[in-house]
Amino acid sequence: MTDGTSGFPKRVAVAGKAAAGAGRGVARREEMGWCLGHEVRWRILEELSKGGPLMVVELAGALGVEQNMVSKHIRVLLEAGMVVRGQAGMYLIPAGFLAGEGGAASGERVVDYGAVVLRFGSGNC
Repeated sequence: MTDGTSGFPKRVAVAGKAAAGAGRGVARREEMGWCLGHEVRWRILEELSKGGPLMVVELAGALGVEQNMVSKHIRVLLEAGMVVRGQAGMYLIPAGFLAGEGGAASGERVVDYGAVVLRFGSGNC
């Protein structure tokens, strides 16, 4: 089933949320595949995996894209529960998903959503 214009699969809304471990936050497993299907969303997650919360303008500058594009993709990540909006309009990956460093020597950052584990900074993304 496609959206009729682009040939891409039509996005299907999914009701409900996937269960998550205590203190980990809630990420909707059904939406993760959709969220990870765009390079800008990968790059947003990679920037946010570095630690501190960032504003849309900061993400846009770091990624070299327009603010409206970052806002659009942040909304998708928010709806899936992969990022949250913190104070003063700053966005971050919930601490419960940040698994920390994959290894001091590797410099790898790990984001563990349960059904999906993302590894950044190891040269494989």
